[in-house]
Amino acid sequence: MKGGWLHPLGPPWHQSAAGLLILLLCGCVRPPPPAAPAALIDLRALVPVQISVNDPWPSITWWQALQVPALAALIDTALSDNPGMKRATDRLEQAQAIVKIRGADLLPLASTDARISKQRFSGDSTQAKLAGRDFFLTTVDPLSFSYHLDLWGRDRAALAAARGARDADAAELAMARLVLTAAVVRTYVKWAAVWDQSRLVAVMTETLEKSRHIRQVRIKLGLEGKAPLESIEINLAELHQRASQLELAAALLQHQLSALLGRGMTWSPMPSVAAAPTTPALELPSVLPLSLLARRPDIQAVRARAEAARQEIKIARTAFYPDINLRGVVGFETLNIMSLFQPANLVAGVGPSIVLPLFEGGRLKAALNFREAAYDEAIEAYNARLVDVVKATADALSRWTEARAHLADQAHALTAAHTTRHLAETLRQAGLADGLPPLESQLALDNARYVARAMEAELALAWVDVIESLGGGMSNGRISDE
Repeated sequence: MKGGWLHPLGPPWHQSAAGLLILLLCGCVRPPPPAAPAALIDLRALVPVQISVNDPWPSITWWQALQVPALAALIDTALSDNPGMKRATDRLEQAQAIVKIRGADLLPLASTDARISKQRFSGDSTQAKLAGRDFFLTTVDPLSFSYHLDLWGRDRAALAAARGARDADAAELAMARLVLTAAVVRTYVKWAAVWDQSRLVAVMTETLEKSRHIRQVRIKLGLEGKAPLESIEINLAELHQRASQLELAAALLQHQLSALLGRGMTWSPMPSVAAAPTTPALELPSVLPLSLLARRPDIQAVRARAEAARQEIKIARTAFYPDINLRGVVGFETLNIMSLFQPANLVAGVGPSIVLPLFEGGRLKAALNFREAAYDEAIEAYNARLVDVVKATADALSRWTEARAHLADQAHALTAAHTTRHLAETLRQAGLADGLPPLESQLALDNARYVARAMEAELALAWVDVIESLGGGMSNGRISDE
């Protein structure tokens, strides 16, 4: 045949190459131009502070600054047995496995297989030699291989997206660790305060009962009326209520800690004696390094998710271009299994496999739009989280400053109560007063201690808030930003 579009272009491989070139140039769908992505909030626009670089990951043993060995043991148990921590660890292991899978996609694949099947061609089959016959077809492929030509970077983008998801899961695991340890510390701090306050209530109850006895004697002797005794009875009733409330609070805190440690409610994790934590003084610089906020695990997580979403856009764009795989096989095929490995039965083939998107009904553009919107959402999630973190840090620092001021004021009240108690005891020893004033001054002193113990707990809780808001970047009360 001469002329026309069927005119041979030369050798067969020339024809294949020409056809491939035409398909590559004309056969694929053109992707739309990139959309303008959402913008990351600059942390310096939220907090005008210094920038530090190359900061270490948040300190993971910040609670040791409280100097409570029993607390460290509780945290070790929580980190090993808490179901939430186990789930976060499992998610990270899954993400690491996905990274390995995506990394394997960049490598050639090779396999071997063998097949035997009974077949029959119809009597009118184009396979004239086997028409109307039953036969067994045996195929052995010692080597089959394929290699995806990642011309457009799809596999590399998929690997980068998997790494971003893995980094996000690793950061979320670190955040789960920080949240869990902070929750355990808060629960212990509250319980230690309740334990001390219960002890003080018992002491105050005993002091009031002694005062009641003295008042009763005075009433019998006609030295005073019943009004002071009635006031004591009211105070005793109030202390009994306070003791009951503290007992309930201690039970609820034990239940909470049991749940944090992944144990049953009948298990009592608290030590027999509460060691009050020593809250270290925060050594805050005049300006906080930005990295203390930027390195927070949850901030790292949402940023890694955003990077993974950006890579997903690249993957969606590569779907508009031809997908090319190199495939090859070397094996044997025969109708007579006894002569399978004879040279005449050798089969071999190698060549490209090309998939071209021609008409997708808008599916590719919709998928790309979806990925672009997902990236914008991830960016806005980062921005929103950043704003929340800045607010949480400011709130935590304000609570710590206020708690420290309240405790300082209460320290003056304690000093005055000590002075009053000493003066009352001096007067009693000098015979200028009976035993009632020392008891009343002791009651006032113990009540001041009760209030101070609550304020100490509030200061410790505020200290934990600051640590958590800074991503655990504290070491012995000093901000760690080396």
